[in-house]
Amino acid sequence: MDSYGTSVLELTKSLEYLFKILLHIFISTKDVLNWIPSFEDDSRIKRKLFIVLMIEKGVKGFSLGFFLKTIREICSLPNDWKIKQEFVVFLKKKLPIRLSLLNKLWEVKVIRDNYAHSPGESITTEQYLNIRELCYQV
Repeated sequence: MDSYGTSVLELTKSLEYLFKILLHIFISTKDVLNWIPSFEDDSRIKRKLFIVLMIEKGVKGFSLGFFLKTIREICSLPNDWKIKQEFVVFLKKKLPIRLSLLNKLWEVKVIRDNYAHSPGESITTEQYLNIRELCYQV
């Protein structure tokens, strides 16, 4: 492993722990399930929301990518849903970052995954510096 790659793995692990803590706080201090409308009669909804899976299983076993998908999913819900309203307020208080930064973090996750799972893959100096800057912005 090259030093940039190792550093990226460590930085993204730190981000994962940060999101793990934040989402644990959110689901353990709020009545989240009561804020989600019932979909039993809605054939358009084929699966549970990611946040519901986290509530059922706890946040411990989930990865950075899952946390990012969960945040994106909640932020894409209709504005009149209480869960979205409460989550936006929660994020503004606990982690005031722009949605565009979350999208860039998805790119970081992809680079990290490619490095971690592809033999011979390396992280360039430019990639490392960009990733480090994004992580520091969080």
